[in-house]
Amino acid sequence: MARDKTIKFIRSTRANLNTQKSNSGLIQGEPYLITDEGRLAVGLANNDYVDFAKKSEVDAVGGLNTQYVSRTSAFNTTSSSFVDVTDASFSVNANKKYLVLPIMDFADGDEGGSSESRFTFSFPSNTTMVAPVMVNINTENPSEQRISSMLVTSSSDYDFVGRLMYSLIYNKFIIFKVGSTSGTIKLRVRSGASNGIYVYRVEMLIIEI
Repeated sequence: MARDKTIKFIRSTRANLNTQKSNSGLIQGEPYLITDEGRLAVGLANNDYVDFAKKSEVDAVGGLNTQYVSRTSAFNTTSSSFVDVTDASFSVNANKKYLVLPIMDFADGDEGGSSESRFTFSFPSNTTMVAPVMVNINTENPSEQRISSMLVTSSSDYDFVGRLMYSLIYNKFIIFKVGSTSGTIKLRVRSGASNGIYVYRVEMLIIEI
């Protein structure tokens, strides 16, 4: 395999390259620069060649628009009304869909009690949230755990967990289908315990799909 030769690219327009292909005028292994497209190609046979995608085309097709939210410090509230968890939000664009892969660690200050601490999300109007949801959560009695599907069209429609007792790590996927209004999606919590609800950690990978 000779490596002491200078490689030269044959410059050609797409139309001329196709003409050479039709006339069996190509050479196997010969490199071409398609000048009117700024694209490289290589001859496969005297009547065939392969051209290559440009970086901008690969980025447009294969690139993923992602965001990552990470909150590692504890958040606590005793509010009986929903409040935003700081540093636990992300922006969304109109007419897009987002797959959210969360790991969220919650704890209720009313261990073993019957509090009504809950968490939910707020999101722009005309947005739909779809997710499997765990309801009747009680880590002291796993038989009370339930998983069901959920379709929410308004952030006031549903408290994401019907009841959070003592401890929960939530790691189920969530899909947001954003309508004509862009905006921000925020994690929110409310306390039903005298000691409040604790959010120990939030990690969310957001992928535009």
